[in-house]
Amino acid sequence: MVRNTNVRGARLGEYVYLKRGDSFELDITFDYKGIAQNATFQLDMRQGLLGTKYDCGSNTGAVKEATDWEPRTAKFSFVVPSGVKDGSQDLQLHITAADDEHDESSWLTDCIWIS
Repeated sequence: MVRNTNVRGARLGEYVYLKRGDSFELDITFDYKGIAQNATFQLDMRQGLLGTKYDCGSNTGAVKEATDWEPRTAKFSFVVPSGVKDGSQDLQLHITAADDEHDESSWLTDCIWIS
């Protein structure tokens, strides 16, 4: 379960203003229980639930073993895709572990504004 995300230090309810091609870092805190393994962190932008999905890229990182549910943190860089429309963008973070047993999506709504 994703607990917390942070884009450029924005607080809950604040927008982060970006332009196409800008890179930005995303801090992620998520709960994990399982073996040590690699996980893929895929980020997409979408204008609303039914809007066109734009790929911001993916990163792979090692996740340490946890015998009980524990918070893990990661920080990755992503890029605003060139085709994204102006206005409010939702982010969808998808985490997939190498064992295919850990697979989760989280929505971060209305946190990016493209101009």
